[in-house]
Amino acid sequence: MTYHQVKLPFSNLRNPLGIDVDRERNTYVTDQGSHSVIKLSAAGEQTVVPLQDLSMPCGVKVTDESSIYVADQGNDRVVVLDPDGNQTTLGFDGLNRPSGVDVAADGTVYVTDSNNSRVLALPPGGDQVKLPFKIGRAHV
Repeated sequence: MTYHQVKLPFSNLRNPLGIDVDRERNTYVTDQGSHSVIKLSAAGEQTVVPLQDLSMPCGVKVTDESSIYVADQGNDRVVVLDPDGNQTTLGFDGLNRPSGVDVAADGTVYVTDSNNSRVLALPPGGDQVKLPFKIGRAHV
């Protein structure tokens, strides 16, 4: 497989960090400088995703059902915007600068909690779980 770099026609980004692409090939970028999530449609139209009160959004994940999950780093939370336009803050406890977010096929939401040096999982209807990552020196 051969790859060719293409510059996407985003305009006025002021510190883009997270990126995801949905199944319709729309591209979503978190832009910390504008405290927003920007969507670039497959046709090249740029719009701001209607999420409220973001502060330094970092990670973004768009599910096959078109829900948009955002690690809202400045507000120490993870928010989701459902396809009907309803915004919800997920029930993670004690986040400190969340940066990455992903969603598994079963609906479990994963977040990297940067300043707490941990990764958390929040299953649907369940309690958050700290994943047992061990950090140590690599043996070469």
